Amino acid sequence: MVLKFKDIATAQAYYHSETYTHARTLREGAGSIRMFAVEGV
Repeated sequence: MVLKFKDIATAQAYYHSETYTHARTLREGAGSIRMFAVEGV
């Protein structure tokens, strides 16, 4: 999955948001994930 944000600060805000925190707890133990933030792509 690829998510696009306007900048790194927005991506970090999403990562720490209540919505994503809830989704992360639902996913725990179901698989593994690696996240990368890349600017200028």
